[in-house]
Formats: sequence, C-alpha cells, structure tokens
Amino acid sequence: MSFSVREQSVKAKLKDSRKFKWFKKFKSGDTNLEDEEGRGRPFDFNDAALLETMEEDESLMTIMLAKQVDADHSVIVRRLKKLDKVWKLSGWVPHELSENNKAERVHILRNCLNESNSVKRW
Repeated sequence: MSFSVREQSVKAKLKDSRKFKWFKKFKSGDTNLEDEEGRGRPFDFNDAALLETMEEDESLMTIMLAKQVDADHSVIVRRLKKLDKVWKLSGWVPHELSENNKAERVHILRNCLNESNSVKRW
C-alpha cells in the first residue's frame, strides 16, 4: 500500500500532535491513562420536546422540526431514527405496525387474491 506525500505528511503531523499531547501531559506529572471527564461533546438534546413539536404539527418535515427545536438537521434525523419514527403520507408515524394494521393488510391481501382467482382466464 503506497501513500502520497501529502497523506504521509498528514499522518506524520497527527502522530506528532498526539506525541506532543502525551509528552506535555506526562511532563506535568499526570500519568493517568484513563479517559478524562468531559471528553467529547456532551449530549443534551431533549427528545420530549421533539416529540411534542411533532405531535403539535405532524406535517413538519425534518428541516422544519430542526428550526422549531433549534437543533441541527442531522441531529433531528438521528433522533427520529432512534425513536423509530418515519415520514409517511405527510406525517410522522411509528415504524412498526400495530396488530390492527397487520390484520387489515392480511384482509386486503386475501380479498385481492380471491378477486384474482375468480377472474376468468381465456
């Protein structure tokens, strides 16, 4: 596997910056190898506010929801996926079908099959 000069330069800089970070940490006397508290971006999104906004107006698309709850569009998309919500027929619905939905679909399918079987064939 060969890397371009640019890729090698970037990798070298990353390695150097990591080395410098650890060198600085150990030089200060901190030899702890565990992750520090507060690393990464804290997650403070309120799913209840998102669900409430959706219930108020189910016709809102993700970009509109993002503006309503003052969040990034990508956050809204991820949260809705995690909440098992999908956009269908201009509204948000749970991803899974209820027992009534399933029974209705079976009934419709059986009717379609009966009609197709009753059609005379040449």
